[in-house]
Amino acid sequence: DNDGVANLMEYALGKNPSSATDTPAATPLELTADGMRFSAIFRSGDSALTVSPLVSTNLQSWNSVGLAELESVDQTDVPPGFRRRAWQAPTSNPSLFVRFSLSYE
Repeated sequence: DNDGVANLMEYALGKNPSSATDTPAATPLELTADGMRFSAIFRSGDSALTVSPLVSTNLQSWNSVGLAELESVDQTDVPPGFRRRAWQAPTSNPSLFVRFSLSYE
């Protein structure tokens, strides 16, 4: 649809990937005050969709080393069909960048 947002990301965020006008403003990422935990809300109930976080301190090398997905995550105000997922980062570096790798198989 040439809207500049990857279709798989639009799907994971609950938007219509075939519509150029139904795009997410940004990934709904939430960070804790200490920057060590982050969460995002993604579509649930689709076992073919895999969401994997990656972190970087320099925007050049990305990895998931040391990231741990948290088991108990508050689902308050999460719409039906979605789930908030949260991860613990291995560092308290204030320059920690986060991105998500998505696949659909």
